[in-house]
Amino acid sequence: MRLTREELTGKLLARVAREPREFSTKTIHLVERAMPARTMLHIGSDQEEVTSESFLVIIDEAPGAYWTHPVRYELHDVETGAIRVIQSKYPLENPEFTDEIVAVHIPDLPQLKKPKDAHFFELPPLRVEDVLERTGTASYDLPSSQAAHRYALFVTGMDNMPDFHNDFVRMRDLLIDRYGYDPAHITIAMGAPSVWSDLLVDYAGTIAGLDAALDSYAPGGTRVLSADDHLFLYTFDHGGSDAGQAYLCMAPTWNQHYPSSRMKQKLDNIHCGELIVAMNQCYSGGFVTDVLTSTGPGSIAILTACSDSQNAYPSGASSAGGYFSGVLVASLNWGFPASIPADFPGFTAGELTWHDSNGDGMICAEDAWNFVQTEMYAHHSTTISGIETPQYGVSAAGVGTNLFWGKPDLRVMDSAAPYWWESPDIFLVDPATTPTDLNTVPGNPTFWGDNYHPDTPNRLVARVHNFGCAPARNVAVELRVMSFGAGGGTSVVGSPTVTNVNPGHHDYAWVDWNFPSALIHRCAMARATCPGDPAAPFGTDMLLDDNQAQRNMDPAYCAPQSQQQKPMVIEKVFLLHNRLRQSAVFTVKPVGRLEGRLAKATMEGLEPDSKITLKAGEKRKIKVAFQIREGAELGEKFRFPVEIKRMNPEPMALGGVTIHVEVAIGRLEGTVVAKDRRVFAEGSVKLANIKQPELAYEAKLDRRGRFSLKDIVPGPYTMVANCPEGFGQASVFVEPNRITRSIIRLEAQHIWIGKVLAETRAVKVAVAR
Repeated sequence: MRLTREELTGKLLARVAREPREFSTKTIHLVERAMPARTMLHIGSDQEEVTSESFLVIIDEAPGAYWTHPVRYELHDVETGAIRVIQSKYPLENPEFTDEIVAVHIPDLPQLKKPKDAHFFELPPLRVEDVLERTGTASYDLPSSQAAHRYALFVTGMDNMPDFHNDFVRMRDLLIDRYGYDPAHITIAMGAPSVWSDLLVDYAGTIAGLDAALDSYAPGGTRVLSADDHLFLYTFDHGGSDAGQAYLCMAPTWNQHYPSSRMKQKLDNIHCGELIVAMNQCYSGGFVTDVLTSTGPGSIAILTACSDSQNAYPSGASSAGGYFSGVLVASLNWGFPASIPADFPGFTAGELTWHDSNGDGMICAEDAWNFVQTEMYAHHSTTISGIETPQYGVSAAGVGTNLFWGKPDLRVMDSAAPYWWESPDIFLVDPATTPTDLNTVPGNPTFWGDNYHPDTPNRLVARVHNFGCAPARNVAVELRVMSFGAGGGTSVVGSPTVTNVNPGHHDYAWVDWNFPSALIHRCAMARATCPGDPAAPFGTDMLLDDNQAQRNMDPAYCAPQSQQQKPMVIEKVFLLHNRLRQSAVFTVKPVGRLEGRLAKATMEGLEPDSKITLKAGEKRKIKVAFQIREGAELGEKFRFPVEIKRMNPEPMALGGVTIHVEVAIGRLEGTVVAKDRRVFAEGSVKLANIKQPELAYEAKLDRRGRFSLKDIVPGPYTMVANCPEGFGQASVFVEPNRITRSIIRLEAQHIWIGKVLAETRAVKVAVAR
């Protein structure tokens, strides 16, 4: 009597009831119609002929796992009932039977534990724009400085199922959006390039294609890597193992194997500084030893989905993908939109910091491994738990904590060459009226720029950029003021900390400091450092460390010719100091023209290219004089940069002095009052410029104790008030092209025969604008 499909189904269910343990973790499918004799079955790369009319039963011994994994094919003869068994590890490749394969629904027997779905690990699209929208910041305003040295190779071979497409896209978008990878540096080797239109495939997913992709990074290739470069090798799709040798399944047929030993031979020729390998295929743990013993890369870390004898599994979520791949993407995703709900246990919407073990903002290979291991052990289903065990290894102790997908790259910007010492990221603002958002400061009346105000608080600001591809956490910013002239030196005036600077963004650090009025010339310096991007020590050549920059703070002003009583000469003095314990040779060289329409510059005792030899500890004053030409008009400017280098020993660019001469005038208005707010109707106020003593002014007080001085050359001044009832002095900075207002508060003093019997106290001036 011929075997029918219904009879076969009954026999299979009876078999399950007799052997519940045998089928506790397996699934059963059958082809609905019997196959005629001489039908050719394509199982992987093998072919099996059906010798007599039979039903095909498929018993999957690792349901849900990626190939290769054990599967039992049974041909049940419809005439005799005889069973022919074909044991394999590959899928059935007969498309004509695809729509006829049905599941045998196994009933809930008390003694049978049915397979459960893998834990749902849902991953929505991970796009950096969502994070930026949540935080209210703009998109990247700076490119990643590390993009030129970061490369990735994605490999899938035999199959292009949706899981692997999703894994490709998620990781690609993550590397580009989060870590600033150049899309041109992400290479894809794929088995069927035409399947997915949103992926640009560089190499076929064949043995030859993968060879060519890896060879492209080796000497003689199209993108030769060096010790400065980082390579991320990311493989998924299917894998297997023969005679203890793990392999990747490559296109076009299942018997195209790419063994771990072949991978090692290729990696031996890739001389990158850093290599991170992540593998999602079955038996991926079998690659660990060969990858870690590769001699080409400097440092290596590898993470795999399973051991050398296990299968890898999908997440089971609607956004299908490998379980290992999904958890790895989550571990590398340092920010997550608050609007997207948590889809796996333990996730908290917002910034992800709980998988960053030391909170430095960077995910190292060890951080990623700890997260992957925890999630995969904690959230696998009962059936999968224990049979997909992720693996991790490093080429040497400590490597895992020093290999990163991305690092921060702090910058305090130099100005355009050759005037690199005029950093636009260092400036002064009025601390009393500084806007909350310092992005709005330039162009604001409270933006003091280079104009330091003596004897009153100045807010010294440093703007710190992150050109890297990971957040810069706990950024320490050292602010120094270098003073040149009598009593000069270098002082640390503050060390503020910026909590976080995201990639492609900037933030500000500042300190309030009083600039003493006695010194002649000043430069400010900022030095930013953080985990992952430490700054070089102070004193290092600034051209060799982009974490440091400096800016001069020494503008000079002159009156228009119509208000000059005699031809005006402005003199500037700065100090050259040899701090070495041996003699040194320096050059002090003007950069650009020595004269312009406004002024002619001369450097006393120095030819433009002359060299200066100083003994250990010796100092020398350098004087620059500016002869203001006839016809000077308001608004005219002259810029005179001078570069200073040490030529011997240890050549170093020490910086520069840029003196800005501008024709401008200001106006000073104020009142002289006593401590009890009484005004003084008699007396005078004298002004003396701190930097240019020849600039002096005097005004009489009116009957309300007020004074007014017009057409004053801007700059820092000492104010001295003389009244019958008292005497006092204070400092003020007369702003260019606007009115500066001040109040001088005096204490009365007793006078006897012209001698001072009680000293007065100088009070800081309050400047209003």
